Amino acid sequence: MNPLKNKVVFITGASAGIGEACAVAFASWMNATASRFSRPP
Repeated sequence: MNPLKNKVVFITGASAGIGEACAVAFASWMNATASRFSRPP
């Protein structure tokens, strides 16, 4: 059973490093899509 079923996960700092790895891991574990937004330089 998935304890995060029907939940939303927000990960800040997901454009690189540990945040990105967490976003990819959650997306693959939950069979979902990860979106990445960043500010323009």
